[in-house]
Amino acid sequence: MPFLNVDQISEWLDGTGITLLELHGPMGSIRLEDRPAADAPKAPADIIVTSSGTGTFRDRHPLSAAVLVAPGMTVAECQIIGLLQIGALLTPVLAPCAATVAGLLVAEGEIVGFGTKLIALHPLTSQAAS
Repeated sequence: MPFLNVDQISEWLDGTGITLLELHGPMGSIRLEDRPAADAPKAPADIIVTSSGTGTFRDRHPLSAAVLVAPGMTVAECQIIGLLQIGALLTPVLAPCAATVAGLLVAEGEIVGFGTKLIALHPLTSQAAS
């Protein structure tokens, strides 16, 4: 039984989150299953640090020219990685774990709301952290 469009169907399914597709018809059936490689180590997923309130995101203290973090920097758990300014008040944005900064998701001085994605972190593995 010819299945001429299997490659195209596979491309359509790629990235959709669908892990199993079964098609049945009068001429037969086909089953497409997405299985992760058994021996592939799973890397920890990136952590997205979000805003705990509304205000202005600061990547540095207003009295300093030095940024708190930059992509590629390693940070410790509870290290200040940004600031949320509400009027004259500055509240810290803390790293939830030891990690490498993957990227800043908002610009310096951008107004943010509760839950706004601020910084992407790639957690350090237990071997890399020790």
